[in-house]
Amino acid sequence: MITRNCSIPAGRYIMIAGPSTDCSTVNKPPYYAKTTAGLVRCARRGWRKTPGELRLTLDGLALQPPGYVLRTTAFRFQMPAHNNEFFAPGPTAGREADYGYATILPPLSPGSHTLMGVGRYKNYPYPPEKVTYHLTVR
Repeated sequence: MITRNCSIPAGRYIMIAGPSTDCSTVNKPPYYAKTTAGLVRCARRGWRKTPGELRLTLDGLALQPPGYVLRTTAFRFQMPAHNNEFFAPGPTAGREADYGYATILPPLSPGSHTLMGVGRYKNYPYPPEKVTYHLTVR
C-alpha cells in the first residue's frame, strides 16, 4: 500500500494514470519499437495481452466508470541517465506511446478528500497495487 499526501490549489483538475502499457525506443523487446506506428501498435498489443483493471473511490464513493482506456500517439521524453523508469543506464531521451487507464477529476471543493485506487493487470502474477491519496484542496 502506497500513501501520498498532496496539496492542490482550488479550481484545478486532477489527472490519475491507472494501469497502462508503454512501449518506447528505450525499452527492451517486447516493449520496444522505433517508428510512431510501431510504438502505438506495440502499446496496444501489450495492453491486449495483459489488460489492466482500475477501481477508484473518492471520499468513500466508487467512481463509475473509474476512468477511460485511451492511447497516446508517440511522444518524446527525457529522463536521468541512472535510476530511471526503464532501469536503462545511459539513454536519456527517447520516444514512447502508452495504452491504458486515465482518469480526470473535476476541481474538488476546498478541504480534505481521500482518493483510493486499486490497479492490477489481468493475467499477471503480481498482487494489485493500492494507493491512497490524502488530498488537501486550498
